[in-house]
Amino acid sequence: MTDQIDWVLVEGAESARLGAIGFLGDELSVIALFGPDDSPEAVLLAARKRPEIIRRDAAISQLSRRVSAEFSRPSVPDQDWWEHLQSAPRLRAPNGASLLRPGEIVRVLTRLSSADAVKAALKTA
Repeated sequence: MTDQIDWVLVEGAESARLGAIGFLGDELSVIALFGPDDSPEAVLLAARKRPEIIRRDAAISQLSRRVSAEFSRPSVPDQDWWEHLQSAPRLRAPNGASLLRPGEIVRVLTRLSSADAVKAALKTA
């Protein structure tokens, strides 16, 4: 498993920005939400329509139905997240146009099976 989080911006209908997902290697490890009312399920449902995401982690089709069992409760990004997001490469939409700024992420969920690896990735960023 890699020690860097590879972020992918997830958009919904009419290019509405729903959130972002972070991969460690080919395992979906983090869901980032942009608004307080955004849903991790909606992010995963939109993400599973993208073949390049399914190729990385085929389990995404089941994850949208198992968010509460597979991921931590949504939390506000703490100092470690803030520092990571400040130094992480900016997120781009598939067409390369949209940029994501760190302050846009209001809640994060970490996949329970990769919690230690995500914590380590935040420290090495």
